[in-house]
Amino acid sequence: MCLPWYALRVRSNFEQTTARYLEAIGYEVFSPTFQHKRRGYDRVRPVRIPVFPGYIFCRLEVHNRLPVLSAPGMVHIVGFGSEFIPIPDQELESIRVIIASGADMQPCPYLNVGARVRIVQGPLASIRGILLEVRNKHRLVVSVHLLQRSIIADVDRDTVELEDSEMRDGLGNLQFNRASQSQPQAPDSGMMEGRRFQQEP
Repeated sequence: MCLPWYALRVRSNFEQTTARYLEAIGYEVFSPTFQHKRRGYDRVRPVRIPVFPGYIFCRLEVHNRLPVLSAPGMVHIVGFGSEFIPIPDQELESIRVIIASGADMQPCPYLNVGARVRIVQGPLASIRGILLEVRNKHRLVVSVHLLQRSIIADVDRDTVELEDSEMRDGLGNLQFNRASQSQPQAPDSGMMEGRRFQQEP
């Protein structure tokens, strides 16, 4: 049986360093990155940057967490109060599949409202998320709810179906958020301040 995934808070720019160290001592780690075009002095060059800066994900037994807490760049395991909170496998698998598919994607503000859909065909088949319309393009928002972080990826309207058939309008068409009318909002600062993290063991 696989151990659960946990989110690890790491120091800025230590995502890959911490991930490589944990992999070297036998842990399964997921440190998602995406390609970003960075403009230099005389050219634009592609670079890979973290999808969730300051966070990586690791399968571990929390009762034997000292090796993880001792990793370079490690800050703490994410949780609420004294409780460590595992990340659902499905959330991370959705992000993994989107990155592997090569779909045009990028991080976006956390979003937890809108028409919930499932991709039914193509390289993103079985992925679930929230459908948006942005500049006449259809995009899927997938979130890691514990971190209140999301990514957004372009999708073909014909490849999605609503998870709840009652959310269809009278014409049988999807009802989705239009970004021009309802932009995704970043988490409320009060909410973020009220979210506590587990520190040292």
